[in-house]
Amino acid sequence: MPVPPSADEQSGSDPATPPAIAAAIDAVRQAPGDSGAWSALGLIIAAQGGPAHLRATFGARQQQKGDGAAALFRALFSNELFRNAALRARLIPFADSIPPPDPLGSVLRFFAACGLLEDGDAERGAALFKQTAAEVAARPDDFAGAPHLQHAPDFAPAITGPAETARLADRPHAYPVPEMQWLTDAAADTGTDTGSESAPLIFAACDAVYLDRFGARFLEAAGPLGPVHLHIVNPTEDQLKALSGDHPTLGLSWERQAPDLSVSPYFASARFFRLESLLAHYRKPILMLDIDLEALHDPQAMLAAIAEGDIGYFAMPTLMPWLRRHAAAIYMADTDPALLFCRRLANLLGAKLAGARWFVDQLCLMSLLAFYRSAGDPLSVRALEDADGFAFAAYLTPAGDAKEKETLRTGAGL
Repeated sequence: MPVPPSADEQSGSDPATPPAIAAAIDAVRQAPGDSGAWSALGLIIAAQGGPAHLRATFGARQQQKGDGAAALFRALFSNELFRNAALRARLIPFADSIPPPDPLGSVLRFFAACGLLEDGDAERGAALFKQTAAEVAARPDDFAGAPHLQHAPDFAPAITGPAETARLADRPHAYPVPEMQWLTDAAADTGTDTGSESAPLIFAACDAVYLDRFGARFLEAAGPLGPVHLHIVNPTEDQLKALSGDHPTLGLSWERQAPDLSVSPYFASARFFRLESLLAHYRKPILMLDIDLEALHDPQAMLAAIAEGDIGYFAMPTLMPWLRRHAAAIYMADTDPALLFCRRLANLLGAKLAGARWFVDQLCLMSLLAFYRSAGDPLSVRALEDADGFAFAAYLTPAGDAKEKETLRTGAGL
């Protein structure tokens, strides 16, 4: 493992080395294989140092071992950066001082872009994210060991600034979404604890493979919460007959998508194309859940909180734009602003879905929320934050493990 120069050896390249940086360098020199020491050093340099400190430590590691950029990524991929807006803001001029092709600058720009998107400067954030993605695409080997950063070129096309979002969201999209085929309406009275009038419509969508794997457990877990509507992409006749026969109060619709478009990103996004129709049809609030649901915990407390706005969702404690707004549970009120939001989200998603990768739905959700934040359009948003006591895992348990679902997605043309 490369050993960075001591603070004394660095003193000629910077006017002064802050004591905290000097101590962190000494810690790395004493234990050069300690990833925690390197991560602490990276955060301290980001907070107090300059380009010379970064190049003399992580830059030297990049030259000698080829993983300095990955080590810096791991240092900044931290709760501290998520919680510290001032530190995020400092990354912007810091990144500007280390131009391409230095991969350390690309790492800084990546986190600066994520910070701008988080802090409300979506126009600059989207532009900087796309710039960083181009840098990563040009030199992918420099970023081995930094998986989120390696995927930036896949995610960048779906991230739009408010100007582009406004243009796309208010224009009908041309993506070939099949006509929605209605079979049955969800029953109004399901004997739920909340009562039929106040209970939201529980909505999920999936393809035939996910239905076979997760559908039965979903209905057991979500059914007691309210009337349920399922939308199935490419179901078999036997599946539709079984659902109708075994669940007479279930709302059911389906569609037949073309084989070349029947891929995982579409299966994950199909539900968003149906939200406006469901809201208009049922005239009830909708709680849209992932089909791969094992259990709901204290659902009434979750509903009481998430239903405080026109739209509600769980906000995850991360700066990664595609993970920040969890799409496993999204609430839509029966309001005109929510109805317009659903229409705009479908339009934006339809404009970005062709050739898209996984998470395109959550990135379009992020971009549209950023547009509302910048434009001041009327929309009340309730984000359930982990720091406010709304940890996602305390309310929802997904079914299946990550490896199994990755295999299912890959099999469907990820």
